[in-house]
Amino acid sequence: MSDRFYYWGGLRDLAERMQGTERLMMGCRPYGFHAGNLLSMVAYPLLLAQLVQGRDIEVRFEFQVSFNDIELSRPQYSPQHPYCLAHYGLTTFQSTPDRFGCCSSESVHWQKIIKDHYEVIRQRFPHISVTFTCTSEMLGDTSFFDVLLRTVNNQQEVAAVIQDTCGYGFPMGGCPLAGALCPQCGLADGITCVTENQTVAFFCRVCQRKFEGEFGAFRYWMNHLPLGIAKEAHLRSDLWITGGDYLGNNLYDVYGKLARLFEVSSFFGLQHLISPVVSGIDGHPMHKSKEDAFIVPLDRILASARESPLSELYFTPE
Repeated sequence: MSDRFYYWGGLRDLAERMQGTERLMMGCRPYGFHAGNLLSMVAYPLLLAQLVQGRDIEVRFEFQVSFNDIELSRPQYSPQHPYCLAHYGLTTFQSTPDRFGCCSSESVHWQKIIKDHYEVIRQRFPHISVTFTCTSEMLGDTSFFDVLLRTVNNQQEVAAVIQDTCGYGFPMGGCPLAGALCPQCGLADGITCVTENQTVAFFCRVCQRKFEGEFGAFRYWMNHLPLGIAKEAHLRSDLWITGGDYLGNNLYDVYGKLARLFEVSSFFGLQHLISPVVSGIDGHPMHKSKEDAFIVPLDRILASARESPLSELYFTPE
């Protein structure tokens, strides 16, 4: 089973074990970027590199930064069924127009902003490589696509894993966790299946049309839980760095059970570094979907996070 390291104490212990050449995965949904994202995706990796360097090791980490652009954009979660998407009328971040009007999509807009935050790491640690990858780009990898297809073909089995582990029920009839987007309207509201001759069939409830084609003829969407395992199947990381909000609802246990279901054995060799939850104005953890999030300068986050044993950090806007 994979090891977990919590907050500053875990970061310090992990730094004593590392060789300086590991593959570190961090990622987010590409819409918005707040102080909690900056802590787990930039500040904690930077602090880890500093501690490893302090052992007279030349740090040559590979930072694998992933953008979950095939998740559905701004899903509305039901309080009774938090992992069931009311996805009618929704599409992915990849296919969502940029609300600011300057980029080709919402995803591309925020990717540019997030990438800029890694310049400080490139400057301080020139031998660290930083690779940015969208999950839509991973679809060409057979290991990644296999998890997607198995999710599509076994929706009820995957839903049962989530339900049994998180304790949340699914609505009558279940809930889709992955599928194709309509080639005509671009929405996720439809039924996806893979035929016996390994072609994709999609019926769109909006257009009232059925579409069939090869795998490459469609764009796809995927729930973040099976998506996490698909990313690991592709990236084969040594360490995941995630925020403390992942500790809620037994999400790590969900990932473990899904990894067994999808036979992604590399997950069980992973180490996990968990950064503190970041809370803001109202004292609650920041969430993009609640529009209560804001950014904080990196130096301020580093000062608060360094040597802090706390599981939660609080910030106010400048």
